Amino acid sequence: MTTRTAWQPIMAVLANEDARAVACIGMQGGDIAAALDRHSPSRRRRIEQALRGAGMLDEDLRFDAGVFARALGGASRPRRVGVERFLEDGRIRQYPADKGERGELLRWVARRAFRPDEALTEREVGERLSRYHDDHVVLRRYLVDYGLLDRAPDGGEYRPRA
Repeated sequence: MTTRTAWQPIMAVLANEDARAVACIGMQGGDIAAALDRHSPSRRRRIEQALRGAGMLDEDLRFDAGVFARALGGASRPRRVGVERFLEDGRIRQYPADKGERGELLRWVARRAFRPDEALTEREVGERLSRYHDDHVVLRRYLVDYGLLDRAPDGGEYRPRA
């Protein structure tokens, strides 16, 4: 069984044509009681019950604009795991302090930024790494330090390690 969240009753109201129409009238500052009176008594009760259940009505049949903020405030974000904890929109938000986790993050970047057995100039490496962090120089240095990227002695060429 799933737990009912704050947004589900709101979505149920929005999915129902009659309830949605009454809710829209209320959102625009209109007379909800008059909108409900257009329906049969049994339909009126069901619509009112749905609106109240969603937290959209106060005691005086006025639209409660705080319903959306409450629903958003109660929404839980899924807990990030693995390298996702250090990323924001696919870019490094922060480097992990733990060396093992940092290595995992750097391997993730290397797998996406480079193909095995390719030779790249410093500029090409910088262009690829800038997709993952604004300071691509530090990111490149970490990749070299962690043995994920080999640098030629003259500094003119980089090769990812397999």
